[in-house]
Amino acid sequence: MTFIVEGLSNHLEPEATVRRIGECETLEETIVLAKRTIDDYLASSWKAGMLPAELFAQYQVQGEHPYIFRGDGMTINVRGFSHLRYATLRCEEICGGEIER
Repeated sequence: MTFIVEGLSNHLEPEATVRRIGECETLEETIVLAKRTIDDYLASSWKAGMLPAELFAQYQVQGEHPYIFRGDGMTINVRGFSHLRYATLRCEEICGGEIER
């Protein structure tokens, strides 16, 4: 089965933008691709001294949010992967702190 990663951006605008990020043969490869999309955004947006909550807020508003679909077009709930949960953890790692909740 083929799995697809699509990214949603401009999600707060009247018309969101959807981009096909890629296709993979295994779910594991697809998750890696989705994580890489988040990592690339966070790495390019991080500034020295930035707090995790600041970076995360920027991701929520401006970042591309990856979603995983099966090749037949069905959205799947990928156990163990949420783009928001992953971004939260990565912001904490990148900024060296914890996001205030």
